Amino acid sequence: MMITAVTILFAFQIPQLSFKTSIYDLVIEDLPATHRYQAFKDLFGSDEIIRVVVKSDNIFDPVTFKKIEELSETASKIKGVRRIISLPGIRKSVDISGEKSLENFADVLDAVNLFQKNLFSTDHKSTAITLVLAQDADTEMVIKDVEKMIAGASEDLSLYQIGMPIVSQALARLTEKDFFHLPPITFLLIAVVLLCLYRNFLHLVLPLICVAFALTWTLGFMALTRIPLSMLTLIVPVFLIAVGTAYCLHIVSEYLSQAKVAESSTEAARATFATATFPTILAVATTTIGLGSLLINKITTIREFAVFSCLGLFSLLIVLLTLLPAAMALIPLRKHRKHIEKTRFLDRILAWIVRLDLHHQRVTLPILGIITLICLMGIFQIRVETNPVGYFKEDIP
Repeated sequence: MMITAVTILFAFQIPQLSFKTSIYDLVIEDLPATHRYQAFKDLFGSDEIIRVVVKSDNIFDPVTFKKIEELSETASKIKGVRRIISLPGIRKSVDISGEKSLENFADVLDAVNLFQKNLFSTDHKSTAITLVLAQDADTEMVIKDVEKMIAGASEDLSLYQIGMPIVSQALARLTEKDFFHLPPITFLLIAVVLLCLYRNFLHLVLPLICVAFALTWTLGFMALTRIPLSMLTLIVPVFLIAVGTAYCLHIVSEYLSQAKVAESSTEAARATFATATFPTILAVATTTIGLGSLLINKITTIREFAVFSCLGLFSLLIVLLTLLPAAMALIPLRKHRKHIEKTRFLDRILAWIVRLDLHHQRVTLPILGIITLICLMGIFQIRVETNPVGYFKEDIP
């Protein structure tokens, strides 16, 4: 009852989970470069920008240029925007009197390489209105206001917005979408595998319930601590489902073996955990130590991943050693011939693999050596990628 009560308590916290995915999640706070960057922002303000790309047949056409000027004026009034860089603004700075024609203005800009492919395209069909954001700008609201501006623009103009705030928002949305899709899909696939393996509904449900309880504790604690889900902590639920199910399978398999000779389910459960408790604790401990090594990493999100993964494993261990034996003791013993036949079939496959390894070592060992050598060579081909745009699939707008 206590396990169930704790689970319900944490379950009520899960709706408070938030999502925060930003390119700055990977920033190392105590690096000299980070301190210099922060000092730069304190001195010059935020370097966050949003660029509104405007496409037309000719951006220097008087009618089109007037529309671009109106867009620039609208963008300058958006809350959180401290400065606008655009063709109309450059024209006011270059031609204070306003006597030069747009053709002359275009000729002046064409002679300056700095403006080409930064402020406008060489074919004069595209230009960018750059919105420099304030230090305390609400990027979500700025993006929404820019979307409204784009929606209200003239139909003969093609507009879209780009920039790292847009990338961060897209990452957050994809993270939230994956959170609601990946764990259920993982649960479903594992359920299908367990059903094919055990052909017993109770043996299917027990591992999934244990993993679900541990997952609820982990996500509930994350919500209580007000730590939002990020790109890395999103992995925690799927990780716990995969690893937790594997631990449960070892215990359930041992229970099925003990059930063949036990007189009651209570006796089978007691014999199971007399054998499986120490290996389970050892398996969880070694996995936790491995993940715990990430706590020395300087990137905050990686440390958060390590903390909640270790917490999830600890929660799983508690559930496995309390809820699972109690549930097993309540299950009536059932012996299914089909299950035994399935087990024997799997045993025959495993026995064949063992015989192959024992009696054909001259073949198996060189093959394993070659595979290992190829994998070692592949280590030197590993590349480090931190460009956030590279996180997206090519079909993501």
